[in-house]
Amino acid sequence: MKIILQGSNGKLGSEISKICHEKQIAINKVTRNILSSQKNFEEFMNSIEKPHIYLDVSLPDGTSQLCDHLSSIDKKNLSKIHALIIGTTGHNENCLQKIEKVSRGIPVCVVSNFSKGIYLFDEILNAKTSQNIKVADLMKKLGFSIGLLEVHHEQKKDAPSGTAKTLNQSLGLEENKIASWRIGQVFGEHEVRAVNEDESLTIKHIAQHRKIFAEGALDLARNIYQSDVRPGFLKRQDYMIL
Repeated sequence: MKIILQGSNGKLGSEISKICHEKQIAINKVTRNILSSQKNFEEFMNSIEKPHIYLDVSLPDGTSQLCDHLSSIDKKNLSKIHALIIGTTGHNENCLQKIEKVSRGIPVCVVSNFSKGIYLFDEILNAKTSQNIKVADLMKKLGFSIGLLEVHHEQKKDAPSGTAKTLNQSLGLEENKIASWRIGQVFGEHEVRAVNEDESLTIKHIAQHRKIFAEGALDLARNIYQSDVRPGFLKRQDYMIL
């Protein structure tokens, strides 16, 4: 597997770079200078020989720039990208439209959180009960009031987090039922609490090290790289286990 990594100087990108070095995974790093112009980006892509997984863990602005470049490069260079994995969050509507446009030419997988624990968390909420009711819906039918709390480090800009938004796709909560805290250097905590007058149930995930996101990103990249994929959006859950 070969990786093109965008956002290598960030916290997650640095962790991915470290693991790639330890595991001798070939990576080509996309710098700000490469993204600064279409010419520079095309020269960079010209230097790539074999199909790569393009892993973007930069910022929403970086994702937007990337989509602009990918929409303009020739088919030969575009074919060098086996799939694009986007790990940035906080995209505006314009950026989402750009991502959709890119997905018409190459496979795209948008992931709000690379940890395996969050994947399990979401699977639990979507699991079907013996009555063929989704767990998240069963909570409501049983009369529980549901809230969602997410906690991240003070440098995180978007709130609610992309992960909270993903979990809420299963929960369907109103905005006032989602709380966001930005404190210290917390890697990430997500908690769903179901409460009624007499009892409460809590499902909680705590990220204890940033490496879980880096390892999750590389595991996903490897599974997609080993799969026969086509242009369009890829669902992460289809490539968690091969």
